[in-house]
Amino acid sequence: MQQAFICDALRTPFGRYGGALAGIRADDLAALPLAALLARQPASVAQAIDDVIYGCANSAAKIGESAAWQQRAAQVSQYGMAAIADGAAARWFTPAFCERAPATVQALLTQLRACDAESYADCCDALASADLRHELAAIHLPVLVIAGRDDAVTTVADAEAMVAHIHGAQLVVLPASHLSSVEVWLAFNRALQPFIDAQLTQQQRYQQGMTVRRAVLGDAHVDRTLENLSPLNDEFQHFISRYAWGEIWTRPGLSRHTRSLITIGMLIALNREAELKMHLRAAFNNGVSRDEIKEVLMHAALYCGLPAANAAFHLAQSIFDERDSAR
Repeated sequence: MQQAFICDALRTPFGRYGGALAGIRADDLAALPLAALLARQPASVAQAIDDVIYGCANSAAKIGESAAWQQRAAQVSQYGMAAIADGAAARWFTPAFCERAPATVQALLTQLRACDAESYADCCDALASADLRHELAAIHLPVLVIAGRDDAVTTVADAEAMVAHIHGAQLVVLPASHLSSVEVWLAFNRALQPFIDAQLTQQQRYQQGMTVRRAVLGDAHVDRTLENLSPLNDEFQHFISRYAWGEIWTRPGLSRHTRSLITIGMLIALNREAELKMHLRAAFNNGVSRDEIKEVLMHAALYCGLPAANAAFHLAQSIFDERDSAR
């Protein structure tokens, strides 16, 4: 079983997966519209999903009009992706975002133009016939619906209709157009994270924390810690993985790279040599460079004092030498 906590502008499932889906990575699964998946394999896939919670972003139970989708399918089939690519930016984003982030817009348009025209036309045909409005009342799972305030494709009214028919569903409206997960990605993540957190059990938080703890500190370090568990420290180590790594290090507001730099600075200030040594090693797993570590130590000299920074420089040099000798 595994968990996927990624949501984008698709009907994207996240939860625990087994059976037919057990080998699919979370980031792969996030690219699959669940409605189409279940429609094609209702017997096998539906039974393979348990304890799922839904994140529905910039979508609707019935998207647009059938005739419009059929017309688009015909356009693409006859003239290729260029027939619809030029007008896509205006549907996807607000004018302000197009002006503010032209490189992002162009990158997505390039991807759209590179799509296989026949496959895209097939998707349009599928959307022309897709109408899930009668199925909404049958959903008895936690649901978060995210809408874009300026989305003319899947409107706020569409989102409100879904929330009205799905028991207990929550609605968040963001200041964006159709691709809200791109246009206001930070606000999107901040809306999604509390919803995910509310569904997690303590054991799930622990498992999520262990995944991050291993990614940052390395398997060897974590394995040594687990080998040294005792009746005295077992609950403490579980707490560290669940709280520090499962709740704080997984928050979307800061990257792991940034958290490493902050942690190094705070440990210098607190004069915690053992922890500082551990996080100096771990920083490289988060993409921190030697020059960046040096800048943090120089900054610490200014605000934590010369003796603290001097000790940190010696410790950092020993870590650098250790890495060099291991090559």
